[in-house]
Amino acid sequence: MVSSIEDLKYHLVFATKYRYNLINIKIAELLKKYFLKQQEKLNFEIQSLAIESNYIHMLFKVETSNFDLVDNSKAVATVTGTTGWEAVIRGKPTLVFGHAWYKDCEGASYILSEKDCREAISRINRGYAVNKDLVKLFLYALEKVAIKGYVDVGYEKVANISHKDNIAKLSENINKFYESI
Repeated sequence: MVSSIEDLKYHLVFATKYRYNLINIKIAELLKKYFLKQQEKLNFEIQSLAIESNYIHMLFKVETSNFDLVDNSKAVATVTGTTGWEAVIRGKPTLVFGHAWYKDCEGASYILSEKDCREAISRINRGYAVNKDLVKLFLYALEKVAIKGYVDVGYEKVANISHKDNIAKLSENINKFYESI
């Protein structure tokens, strides 16, 4: 089941080295034809294309499922999003720039600095593969310590637990925690 369909727009800028004026009219026409051909082949829509002598700006739209995007990626980068978790469980390395609940899971690289980011990308480029057994172990450990409940009423239906039972469960576990310290 697809979790969502995105309406993504990407803005790509290609610049010549040192911004030298290397793109003449003939090259610009060839590039335009190439991009239009790729648009049909790869199922994206160019919304804007500007080719100048030293750069190319392209705005394009992609309508596809997150799973298709993840499956065809080398890695995923996110702040805290669900797509990062979906990538990890699908075996794709994920760069996590925020405090996502899965940031310490196998396959997720928690990024706190430029150095962390460079190291994670380097690992991925060297062929790092997510160990799915360690992801399963993470889930197993999470299941052992998790409390079934919710803190946002928007999750009541998903949690499949009544409001009254949720409050009782949360209160009981908060009390257990304070008694243990």
